[in-house]
Amino acid sequence: MVGTGDMYSRIIEMAADMGIGKYFHYTGFIEREKIDEIFKMSDVYVLPSVSEPFGLTVLEALKSGVPVIVSKQSGVSEIIENAIKVDFWNVDDIANHIINILQDEDYKNEIKQKLNQEQIHKITWYDSARKIEEIYNYILEKKGNNL
Repeated sequence: MVGTGDMYSRIIEMAADMGIGKYFHYTGFIEREKIDEIFKMSDVYVLPSVSEPFGLTVLEALKSGVPVIVSKQSGVSEIIENAIKVDFWNVDDIANHIINILQDEDYKNEIKQKLNQEQIHKITWYDSARKIEEIYNYILEKKGNNL
């Protein structure tokens, strides 16, 4: 588990209480240069967020070929096609997908094969900025016509 946040300590405690802490490696904050190395060691990437507006780390995981599970409520789920998408509140579904990826090599390979079809290289800051600019221009045109 990479990164920190206000729930970092509690997550470590919960994993320990559940007896699964030994299966996780907690890095805390890491430098950007080490991210690819971390993804190479990862079996699955999970973003069970209800409030993440986008989630660049999801794209980094996809680029690295790591199976990805995201909540349907996250912003990034709207632009990626080949991730496993689950409801944030359905923790059993999230857990089942994680277990299937870890235990079923065929399932994991199927997910990885779909990831190869993901067009993440087409997602750029330039295109995002261009789309926002188009929206602003549309709004300005509409407002100008109503004056």
